[in-house]
Amino acid sequence: MESGTGYGTGEYPSDLSLVSSNAERTFAVWSEADPINGGPDKRIMVRRFEATGVVDGEALVLTPFTPGIAGVVAQSDGQGGLLLSWYQSGAFEVAHVLADGTVAAGPFAVAGFLGGAVAPSHDGGFIVFRAESVGIVSTWYLANGGLDPSEPQNPRLVHPRDTSGAPDLYPVAARSDGDGGAFLVWGEGGLPFHTKAKMRHVFSTGALAVGTPPRPSRLAFSLAPNHARSELTVDLSLATDGPASIELLDVSGRRLLAHAINVGPSARAERLQLPAGITSGIYFARVTQGPDVRVRRFAVIL
Repeated sequence: MESGTGYGTGEYPSDLSLVSSNAERTFAVWSEADPINGGPDKRIMVRRFEATGVVDGEALVLTPFTPGIAGVVAQSDGQGGLLLSWYQSGAFEVAHVLADGTVAAGPFAVAGFLGGAVAPSHDGGFIVFRAESVGIVSTWYLANGGLDPSEPQNPRLVHPRDTSGAPDLYPVAARSDGDGGAFLVWGEGGLPFHTKAKMRHVFSTGALAVGTPPRPSRLAFSLAPNHARSELTVDLSLATDGPASIELLDVSGRRLLAHAINVGPSARAERLQLPAGITSGIYFARVTQGPDVRVRRFAVIL
């Protein structure tokens, strides 16, 4: 990456996006044409602004002048940084800029022109959705662009392609569900006008749910320590007087432990002994109370 003077105050291009990463900082993202050679080549620029409006350092040149840059989408990574995606010469590109303005990952290509979308996940990581021959698939990445350790060998299938001659699938947009998962919207039909638009909720475990966002709930929990060794404390805030349960799952979704709770709506801590024979790796804790489900990821290091 290189630094450029970029924009401070004054005129910005029509494709300018502003993303508030937190109460202290806003990112400006835009593409600009080559002022010297002209032509269709563009480059993607990023600049940080403090809450007072003061420009924070020089603009970051995220890409060199390149033909075919289009469809730049910017959103918060949930950790004070920025997730960006765009199309470049027929490929779907992704980059992750940290809160301090440094580039943690990318740009790197993750899909062909059939489309892609990206959403923030846990701990600065992100989920990439893309269209492949089998349908729309998802892959979890760490903040630095490496594959999440919980990823299976083959990408998770979000929505299969109809092999009977149905139109192509195009991921259109993805947004965080606030709990490590994402809502994905895709189109079916030819570009640029989709004949249908559909949505699916992908939980942080990779499990799928269809429909609209879940209703508000007071059910919440946190885990400590994370990384765990022999035991795990689950700090709970239950939503109702009804019974609840805690389950520990491995990355394949296999249940390793189930623990029942029968208390009123209040905050409390449950201390769980990890199952004998558990190995180092990534696991999930799932708390269920009636129709409400919350899932959090944790690591075991022995």
